[in-house]
Amino acid sequence: SISCVQFLAPFNMGGVTGQVQFDSVNQTAAVSVSGAGSCASVNFSLRVFPVMYGHFAQPCSEANIGSSIFNFTADPSSNATINVSRLFENRTNLDDFSLSLQTCNGSNVCAVVSQGQTLLTRQARFTGPIAGNVYIRVNRGNANPRLLADLMIIGQVNASQTNITLH
Repeated sequence: SISCVQFLAPFNMGGVTGQVQFDSVNQTAAVSVSGAGSCASVNFSLRVFPVMYGHFAQPCSEANIGSSIFNFTADPSSNATINVSRLFENRTNLDDFSLSLQTCNGSNVCAVVSQGQTLLTRQARFTGPIAGNVYIRVNRGNANPRLLADLMIIGQVNASQTNITLH
């Protein structure tokens, strides 16, 4: 299956347009972006949560899209194809991640990685004593519901992992 990230309208973020298309079969990322500046390469970072546009002043910040799980660099003007086989070693589906791009002048733009099937996203943000985000995402026809969460207890160091049951 192919998962696509598009830096295109409607968001046209920070003057960057284009797309990065991930191909899980060939394990590549085809980079075709413009507006990132005239440096030799830019940094891309795959993040754990989808971007929620219009909800935050800085939607591409780590606080909103989570920590990085995979990084690569590419020349934004070369239409490069990058080998990302390490990315696909442990995952076959990239739905619901975000891809951030750091432009040549150091600003960050981001887009949601999707196969184009996601219809609905709901988010809940908790601020204490348990803090973090919970996302519920559903595809067309209520197919493939996903729950994404990064909850933690405020002030607790070396907290143990707890399994929960969802109903």
